[in-house]
Amino acid sequence: MTCGSGQPASITFNLLEGRLLVNGYPLSHLPNKYESSPAYRQLFRTQVLDVMPSTRIGMRFSTCREQQGWVVHFAMVGTELVIQAVRRRHTDSLNEDPAAEIYKFIPPWKLKGDVTLSFIDNYSHWLNLSTKVLKFRPVDKP
Repeated sequence: MTCGSGQPASITFNLLEGRLLVNGYPLSHLPNKYESSPAYRQLFRTQVLDVMPSTRIGMRFSTCREQQGWVVHFAMVGTELVIQAVRRRHTDSLNEDPAAEIYKFIPPWKLKGDVTLSFIDNYSHWLNLSTKVLKFRPVDKP
């Protein structure tokens, strides 16, 4: 089996926990270090998302179901959680959609000193990776 990055995937079964693992990670939910990160908590609070291996290069997991029309991808880079949201324009294809909208979540602490506190505290921040436009979304509607 290969993941979206084209790299071979290792599939194992953990007998002690009774779980199928892909590349050492459970298929059902994100590892605790992902769910306990400040970025995850800001966007999803205590919500537990069903995930599978990501098809995006550089990302490890993606949501099994769309979140308000978006597929959310996750990767841990060092100690920082990277979150990307993808909305496909051509939903009839299983392949990567070149017309897809792709946004990267920018954690609020990365904007301190660059924008006023009201924009940091009351909004989530999403960078369009194609246009490089930063969108500010109300924190209760990330």
